[in-house]
Amino acid sequence: MSTSTEPLLKHLHNQSRLRVWSLIITFFGDSIIEKGGEVEASRLKVLMQAMGIEAGTLRTALSRLTNDNWIERYKIGKNTIYRLGDRGLKEFGPASKIIYSPPKITSEKKWKLIITPDFDTEPYGFNLQPGVSIVPISHDVPKGSLIFEGKINMLSETTCYKLLPKGYLEEINQLIDLLSPIKFVNLNPLEAMIARTLVIHNWRKIVLKFPEVPNEFTPKSWKGYNIRFMVKNIYDGLTPQADTWLNLPTEKSVINFGNFKTPKRF
Repeated sequence: MSTSTEPLLKHLHNQSRLRVWSLIITFFGDSIIEKGGEVEASRLKVLMQAMGIEAGTLRTALSRLTNDNWIERYKIGKNTIYRLGDRGLKEFGPASKIIYSPPKITSEKKWKLIITPDFDTEPYGFNLQPGVSIVPISHDVPKGSLIFEGKINMLSETTCYKLLPKGYLEEINQLIDLLSPIKFVNLNPLEAMIARTLVIHNWRKIVLKFPEVPNEFTPKSWKGYNIRFMVKNIYDGLTPQADTWLNLPTEKSVINFGNFKTPKRF
């Protein structure tokens, strides 16, 4: 296996609890849903085994996902085909917008400060403290909120660091430390698919856990300031070879992924 994938695989297996079902969902959301939405069990098995996932562990994870309606399965002859179920499709849409939204180049000029009386609801926009959040002026806001509109004066680096969600800085730093030393070059198609899947898997876990931090609230001296650009550049570089692997036939291929265009990400 390439030296480009070794650190990613080591990181995957060094986790205290490897959630194979989550890794499968990452692969579906990243590589399958926009290319017909279905994949053969044989192709999924090849990828997961190349990542060091044992066949029995894969079967257990697929069974769990099927029982929980994340995925569905059916047969074409002797071939088992998997696709996202109702729950998986419902979750994928909102998650995809967060994971693959493009890096923001321009700054927002005006903002809404929102105060909501119900602290138990999910934070809306960028949460400053319980019940208080901020969103760009064009965004809708929850009904019954107290709203203030205006511009944001230049924030100090110290203030920006204090406004970052708890744990966000540490997890982004860990991702940067994982990805920065890796040279994603000279990968064969399978290795490129492994690398792309694992990069997005790590990225997905962070951006779905924490709210998006606006550029205006991100410390410019922090190495994580341009993290979305970093992930985008790695992703774009891996995609041609990763898609080549999807287009290659497997022993029991019945799906031609070459019939589908590569979706625009980031």
